[in-house]
Amino acid sequence: MSRYMVISADCHAGLPAPMYRPYLEERYRDDFDRYLEKTAPGRGEGMKRLFTREALEDHAKEAQEAGGFEGFWEHDTRMKELEAEGIVAEVIFPDGTQDNEAPFRRDPEASHELHMAGTRAYNRWVADLCAAAGERRIGLAIVLVRDVDAAVKEIHWAKQAGLRGIMIPITTKGLPNYYDERYEPIWTACEEQDLTLAIHGGGGSPDYGSGPAAVLSYASEVMFFSRRPVTHLIWGGVFERHPELRFSLTEARAEWVPDHFQYLDEIWKSKWMGFARELIPLPPSEYWKRQCFVGASSMTPREGRMRERIGIHNIMWGADFPHVEGTWPHSRKWLSRALLEVPEAERRLILGENAARAYRVDPKALAADVERVGLSDEDISREHGKGWGKLVFGEA
Repeated sequence: MSRYMVISADCHAGLPAPMYRPYLEERYRDDFDRYLEKTAPGRGEGMKRLFTREALEDHAKEAQEAGGFEGFWEHDTRMKELEAEGIVAEVIFPDGTQDNEAPFRRDPEASHELHMAGTRAYNRWVADLCAAAGERRIGLAIVLVRDVDAAVKEIHWAKQAGLRGIMIPITTKGLPNYYDERYEPIWTACEEQDLTLAIHGGGGSPDYGSGPAAVLSYASEVMFFSRRPVTHLIWGGVFERHPELRFSLTEARAEWVPDHFQYLDEIWKSKWMGFARELIPLPPSEYWKRQCFVGASSMTPREGRMRERIGIHNIMWGADFPHVEGTWPHSRKWLSRALLEVPEAERRLILGENAARAYRVDPKALAADVERVGLSDEDISREHGKGWGKLVFGEA
């Protein structure tokens, strides 16, 4: 293929909250109606607390110019918006930024049964959304971990529904951490069903309260909590026991990887923690290289320069569509900025081949769309020096 197979390893989708009702089992619909009434007063406020008014207004304007917010959930508009970015396929995580979270997710007082019913409703819907686009949409099922048997059942359902992986919570909320043996049936089911185990950054942090200092503290520390599970899985021997299991950590940046795994390797090699070598026979960095992927959403030039230390076969680009902090609708500029000096073979890995391997996508099935939609070297070079659109993190 002369053009690049661009697969965004980080996109989001979700229905406007009331539209989930048909996807809920009938016995939960009255509860859902009460949930919508209870949560109505706070809808639309979450993003206002997190981002400035200027950023939200710019994002809303760009979304309308690109075709409207319907692209967050509607097939045709979504396809048009992503194709304009040169994106051929996408990995879809759940959303919540447009009041489109899975049913009951906004209510911490809802029972675990209702939360499970809500995630099943989202999973059914996203399976339908992905089926409408074949290999071009890579859907992930939300799987809660409190009830391990139910989690395993949902993993088997996800495989049958054509989804490519599962997303588990960042934190276990009062349960043992992910190195505990209670979760072993979940890891086994993912490996047996050939589904990718995924975590997405942004949740799992403590309650910081409210106010500007709280928001900034959350933004400063949220990445730490997102990265903890991979450490727990490594020391728990999960990757040693399940060598075919694939793990993906998305939207938690990527420049931390080299130093973090150098430190873990030092622990593993040290004489004062020699029991680490009894837990796992390989250095932690070897499990990272062998089985893990990192979605470098809104990839920075610094991450591009660090690609070999991060892992040229482990790093994936992501647009974070349609979030305020993502690259849409300036993805071409961002790609030029981050990858202009990267050799072609390595560009192909970062832009799509690694994601295809992580999520079991058949590149042959995308070949025609790549030649029609995918970016060329000229497309990327042409954008260089035009400016980067909105202000972003990681300018260096």
